[in-house]
Amino acid sequence: MPHNSFMYATKPYSQPFIPSQNKNALICTRNSYIYPVLQEYFDSHSLVRMDSSTQTTMALMLAKGRCDFAIMSDHNAKAIMTTSKFCNSEFYQSPNAISSVDVLFVIRKELRNAKKQIDEQLKTFINSGERDKSVQHHMGGKIFPKRLCSDA
Repeated sequence: MPHNSFMYATKPYSQPFIPSQNKNALICTRNSYIYPVLQEYFDSHSLVRMDSSTQTTMALMLAKGRCDFAIMSDHNAKAIMTTSKFCNSEFYQSPNAISSVDVLFVIRKELRNAKKQIDEQLKTFINSGERDKSVQHHMGGKIFPKRLCSDA
């Protein structure tokens, strides 16, 4: 299952997000996280990293205009940005994934036997379609932009 990260903004994207075309943009990031796809831009100061303690705080900073973009996985963004806390905010997802990596489990060497059992259970979970049902249940049809509050 891929772990896709996108850029999020409070204005619609007219084109894919390309870091080199967004000079001096303020990017909401998670404190201590490394973003390999953006690191060279942070190092060269062509993008400005704005660290926060949680992804909810990142979304709050974005909603309040304290940063231009936030980088987040699509699953986390849907879980956070579509809650009632952000019902008066409208967020837009970049048309392109900024990074994509496979989800992996890392287990200590001493737990090799447990890993075999987990792998078997995961295979059954995936092959039965239960993984996809679970993701759909937890993420639902949440899409961007999403406004939850009524204007009434």
